[in-house]
Amino acid sequence: MGEKMSEQTLHSEKLIEKIMTYATTKQIVIGKDAIFQMSNNNYIDIINDADEKGIFVINKDFVLEFLKEHPEIKETEELPQDHKIVTGQFPTEILKSIYIPAADNDSDLIIPKEEYISDKEKFKGDISDFQEYFLTRYKELKKILMKHPNINPISSKALKFMKEGESVCLIGMVYEKRISKKGNTVLTLDDLDGQFKVVISPTSKLIGFEKLVIIEDVISVKGRCFGNGMIFAEEIEYPGMTNRTMKKANRNLNLLVTSDIHIGSKLYYDDMFKEFIEWLNCKNVSSVEREEINKIKYIIFNGDCVDGIGVYPQQLTELNVIDIYEQYEILANYLAQIPEYVEILILPGNHDAVRRADPQPQISKDFAKGLYDLKNCHMIGSPAWAQIEGINVLAYHGNSMNTLQLQLKIDPTKPELAMEQYLLRRDLSSVYGEKQPNIPDKKGIMLIKKEPDIFVTGHIHSNGYKYYNGCLAVNPGCWQAQTVFQKEQGHIPTPGRVPIIQLNKGMYFEKVFNNGNPNIPL
Repeated sequence: MGEKMSEQTLHSEKLIEKIMTYATTKQIVIGKDAIFQMSNNNYIDIINDADEKGIFVINKDFVLEFLKEHPEIKETEELPQDHKIVTGQFPTEILKSIYIPAADNDSDLIIPKEEYISDKEKFKGDISDFQEYFLTRYKELKKILMKHPNINPISSKALKFMKEGESVCLIGMVYEKRISKKGNTVLTLDDLDGQFKVVISPTSKLIGFEKLVIIEDVISVKGRCFGNGMIFAEEIEYPGMTNRTMKKANRNLNLLVTSDIHIGSKLYYDDMFKEFIEWLNCKNVSSVEREEINKIKYIIFNGDCVDGIGVYPQQLTELNVIDIYEQYEILANYLAQIPEYVEILILPGNHDAVRRADPQPQISKDFAKGLYDLKNCHMIGSPAWAQIEGINVLAYHGNSMNTLQLQLKIDPTKPELAMEQYLLRRDLSSVYGEKQPNIPDKKGIMLIKKEPDIFVTGHIHSNGYKYYNGCLAVNPGCWQAQTVFQKEQGHIPTPGRVPIIQLNKGMYFEKVFNNGNPNIPL
């Protein structure tokens, strides 16, 4: 009995090795659940069929469907269903090909709908809407500041009764910023009781810090009061984030982030994006890459997947697909090639078929039916939150980033510095009345009310990475060559550089796609 079992096990091991070796010659991955449905008489036909159909991953359903369609192929000498794969039985490369962690693990994904704007929500846009919008912004950010140690603010009303030279603390929203004749920076701030003024002396220890302050910032100010309800600032604090260790997932799975594909544009790198899709299916990859690809369970497409129509003057002359429906159809056809076990999250950007004002709702089914037909595709707004493997992920396309970079004189090729400023302010909004419009959202969707573990943006077309107080900030670049506008603004795109985040380590690495083109900047 024991000898017979040993022979069967040996036969099974040899058969698995034969199957995996042949699959490797076709650059095809076979799932662990599929290999036990194959036999010595049918595995070549099954793998050849997948190769002819352009399928890169064979799962159990594919094998069963093949056997149903080809009953003439015998199913003898199949693997015993109770056969176990034990480390050491096969070469490591074969084991890694069999095991696909992303396929063998159920998804752990929560997307709270109340934390992104819906396309069903309507706004009047009257004065009362904007009053409530700013009031929500002030109250929520004040709430965060109040959690800081030694923050015990008084109101602007109480400030008028304080003695000159007395130490005070107030929290307000910056209404105005100017430079006095003596070279002082003078800030006018609002709180719920009125206004107060803050003076930053050019000899103060805060010198240089005042350059960070912009209109509508909510800050805490400590200092000494002097006549007419004014404060000489000694300390300024932003809401910021607590200094903590980055949270890590329990399971060894990966999150891939990409953005700004711009399908439909003449400058879109189609060959490069095809290479990316094939790579996700383990086509022409090394064994090391295959191991990491097989862990990709989640992908975020962070806005501007298509170039859109009528986004800017003369855009039609720069398009090779002038139908918005066709642009989304092309995108859906590509994403349909991504294995179904991968959860796909799609956000809108300023080029998508949604309103331009932040926060943006999800792309409508009216324009992108093909995306809605994909079972593993989740259409969400911008910004939006997702809990992935227990990790809080904040995703925002980044429409307001150009304004923030301009106001703070941040290098446009370093999006991670702007992302740090978002986290410092705990606010994704641009200044009201600037180029990027805002909807008077009363729920405070643009506020970063909780601390993210991962923060992803797009829009700028340049890769950037930064760790900030336990949060990994990632901007993934693009799939489009430099536009005329970007050249004028000094933006240098980094196309084809895709970050993959190892969720159980809190680390990331890049995969670079350039389709053999030496002229693409890396």
